[in-house]
Amino acid sequence: MNHFTLQLVKLAGRRQHIQINFLIIVIIRITKIIQVVAFVFTVVRLAQALALANIQIQLTGSFRHIFVIFILFPNINNYIDLTTLKTRQNEAQAAARVLAQYSTYTVVDTIVCLDGCEVIGSYLAEELTNAGIMCMNRHKTIYIVSPELNAGGQIIFRDNMQMMIRDKNVLLLLATATTGKTLEQSLKSIEYYGGRTQGIGAIFSAVQKARSMDVNSIFTQKDIPDYQTYEFHNCPLCKNNQRVDAIVNAFGYSKIE
Repeated sequence: MNHFTLQLVKLAGRRQHIQINFLIIVIIRITKIIQVVAFVFTVVRLAQALALANIQIQLTGSFRHIFVIFILFPNINNYIDLTTLKTRQNEAQAAARVLAQYSTYTVVDTIVCLDGCEVIGSYLAEELTNAGIMCMNRHKTIYIVSPELNAGGQIIFRDNMQMMIRDKNVLLLLATATTGKTLEQSLKSIEYYGGRTQGIGAIFSAVQKARSMDVNSIFTQKDIPDYQTYEFHNCPLCKNNQRVDAIVNAFGYSKIE
């Protein structure tokens, strides 16, 4: 092979190398464009879902010092009223649609609902199913269950409910997460009964993570900058002798006259 032929071979090799690099660059740029389009599409879907039912949270402004039971007794300075969001069909459906957009899990067998979120949980199961989230149950449908709180505040599942938790991929859904202690109790309970928590969803959450899992919430503390929680023994409102306005649990509030 003469010198001229070698030069032609080298030139052809360089051109092929340049073409490969060009293809790689094009593929990377197309991938980035697809990612941006997917992100914009997700944001638009979230905005549409929120606008569909005009989802909003209501603060009971007359309450500035509230005692919460069954959450290891913290005090809060705002009560977030989610009653209509949990009970109105269109608002519950829109909330479920928003929460479904946050889903990063691939398998959900059971949705464990706290704080009366069963209606939202049912719509969420439908949204996840329509989005192609797999379910390993034999009947190919997602369980919607609610645990029981005993007198000590423990989260328990009765014998007839345990088969919906044992060896299941569980999504935990709750209305509000304030200090994260209820989340931890719930995760321990699911783990105790043999379930595997795949994700956490909430309407409002003041915490971002629980056991390294993201808490996917529609509203956060940024939406209510004044929202505060205090341990009962370290509550500045109590130290200032400000009386408690109401007692709160998962069912609602009771004023203290």
